[in-house]
Amino acid sequence: MSEIEALSSTVESLYDAAVDQDRWAHALEKATVFVKGTAANLFWQDAATNQAITFHSWGCDPVYEQLYFEKYAGLNPFFPALAFVEVGRAVAAEDLISHDEFRQTRFFKEWVEPQGLIDVIGVNLERTATSTAFFSIRRSKEDGIVDVAARQRCALIAPHIRRAVSIGKVVQNAKSAHGMLRAALEQVPAAVVFVAANGKIVFANQAAEDMLKSKQILITRRGVVGVVSQAADKHLRAALAAAARGDAALGLKGIDIPLTDAEGRHYLANVLSIVSEARRTPDAGEAVAALFIRGTTFATRTPLETAALHYGLTPSELRVLAAVLEAGTISDIADRLGVSKSTVKTHLNHLMAKTGTHRQTDLIRLMLSAGP
Repeated sequence: MSEIEALSSTVESLYDAAVDQDRWAHALEKATVFVKGTAANLFWQDAATNQAITFHSWGCDPVYEQLYFEKYAGLNPFFPALAFVEVGRAVAAEDLISHDEFRQTRFFKEWVEPQGLIDVIGVNLERTATSTAFFSIRRSKEDGIVDVAARQRCALIAPHIRRAVSIGKVVQNAKSAHGMLRAALEQVPAAVVFVAANGKIVFANQAAEDMLKSKQILITRRGVVGVVSQAADKHLRAALAAAARGDAALGLKGIDIPLTDAEGRHYLANVLSIVSEARRTPDAGEAVAALFIRGTTFATRTPLETAALHYGLTPSELRVLAAVLEAGTISDIADRLGVSKSTVKTHLNHLMAKTGTHRQTDLIRLMLSAGP
């Protein structure tokens, strides 16, 4: 199978999983093979509370997954910096911490290395001020360190994963065993519209009907579905037309189209091709595409993220700064982060040089003065 064929097959499996949650393990397996890895998952973690949840996974050791939730989430050296990475950008371990420093952490020695793993690459799917929903592919020693080819492959599938996850959040387990997707979608708060090849509406759930009546976001022009924003409408029409020809034609069109109503509320629109047999249901009728519109919020910057940008802090320095706010002595910080005291001292010296402070108490005052 050529790389183009492998990419096409992987993308198709991701969108199949968007409408059938039972297919996620297979989709993640395909993604892992395409990027060249050993295991993959979709997970969420809050850097402020160290709470974590895995939504779907493939190839992950369940014993170590449980250990992560119970003990190692708080020792993960990728946080809090990972929560600040822009949505959609492929990021590898070395973008957050040097390989040498990573291998010295308790997280690597006690959780990563015993599994035969060595590196990871992934992409932020959604983020709030302190948390992130993330897609990751783990690399074993046999796979080697993430290289340019792995980054390129991850970047190729990243937007498709974002669309599949966004749509999957709407559909979830709504589809019944009998395929009565319309009835199930009446219960979801997001607007869902099935569209025919000519752009006419085949089905709109109650949330979509309400949007159509308000005419602030979703509208029809001569019976053809559209949105109020002319710029967004142009993108939407192109995506709907392409969706009628399948996943390959749709490509990167119709992913997270931003919309705003008259009251300043924000929404994201995603288009899914439903011409494949795996996505069609008995009640789809003439529909060739599905349009999903759901409300969203934009992440606000925390004092930590603001400081990182203002002072040009590295992810490791940011991690030490976060620990300074919660821990006490250098020994406490080292224990909390799972690194040596000398590593903490090095990053503290860099922090103070960059921020113009001289003591840990100065750093704390600086952060407190930055706001909540």
